[in-house]
Amino acid sequence: MKKLLALLLLFGIVGCSSDAETVSASSYSMILSCKYNPSALYTDKFYFSKDMSTIKRTSDNKQIEDENYTTEKISSDEYIIKGTRTVTDINNNTTKYPDSNLYVLNKEGSSYWVIYYFEDYYNDATRLWGCNQS
Repeated sequence: MKKLLALLLLFGIVGCSSDAETVSASSYSMILSCKYNPSALYTDKFYFSKDMSTIKRTSDNKQIEDENYTTEKISSDEYIIKGTRTVTDINNNTTKYPDSNLYVLNKEGSSYWVIYYFEDYYNDATRLWGCNQS
């Protein structure tokens, strides 16, 4: 019975791992673990390519699909995150705008980053995620 339980546990752990987590951390230049607030139930992870030009986002929340973004460097501590913006109007018509400026990633400590909405970043910045660098 113990062997069966151990085998089921092993398959459960292997079966639940995501692609981003199975690739070694050395494949990325930076990994951020982000939450909406410190007590949030779910954690989103942002995996940055070696040259910091692309990002893969995963989430603990099974309702959120993985997404891919590109970046535009503003300074050594600040990046614009670009992706497809989806807008649904009052009649349920959906329009997608590829390569839109979605967020601004800003370093605010030695290993702490904050992601803001791009739309109001320069006038009245609204924080979306607080992130710790892994």
